[in-house]
Amino acid sequence: MHIVCPDEKIKHLVDTDQMNANSVIVDIGASAGEFIQSIFGLPHFNTFKIFAIEPSKHNVKRLSEKKFSNVKIFQMALVGEKRDKVTLTDFVGINGRFHQWPNIYGNHVNDIQRNSHRNEFIRTENYEVDCICFFDFLKLIKTNRIDYLKMDAEGAEKEFFESMCGIKLSKYVKQISVECHHGEQQQLSWLIMLRRGLGFKYVSSWSNEIYACI
Repeated sequence: MHIVCPDEKIKHLVDTDQMNANSVIVDIGASAGEFIQSIFGLPHFNTFKIFAIEPSKHNVKRLSEKKFSNVKIFQMALVGEKRDKVTLTDFVGINGRFHQWPNIYGNHVNDIQRNSHRNEFIRTENYEVDCICFFDFLKLIKTNRIDYLKMDAEGAEKEFFESMCGIKLSKYVKQISVECHHGEQQQLSWLIMLRRGLGFKYVSSWSNEIYACI
């Protein structure tokens, strides 16, 4: 086992020894492809089958421009309970960067605008995106097995874990890395859930990120 920590070259916790030829990778909250870019140098990268979920149309455009031949991009939001659409708020900064928060995940526009390190936004844009649940997404990409699942979805992680109660996620996912946006207590709760409830044998954490594998 060789778990690469986020302060090394790769952006999220991952056991690179388990990233073999034809690995199926699902990147939830792909943003502009920073994680995908960080694993570009791995052996067999060109054989990976990568599926990226990203709700922001601006980030989807930036990811598309990188022209990864083995990445299929889905502009949608992962949700726990089935719903058709979710309203997304994109904050457009003076530096041209885009930051997005799906409104349903408990983030509040006024709080964000008051936040001192986010006071250089020149405009906001609201629009709707399609939603999909985890197992519906597996059907969409025609697989029942994911070698590596990365999730950094600005709060959608909570809905995901709530929807997994009573399900042995380890039957479908070999490795999972999740960024926790809900504090240390929630992070510990998810680690326990991954180990005792979702069927993973090994769990670990680094800063606000948790990791598990079978």
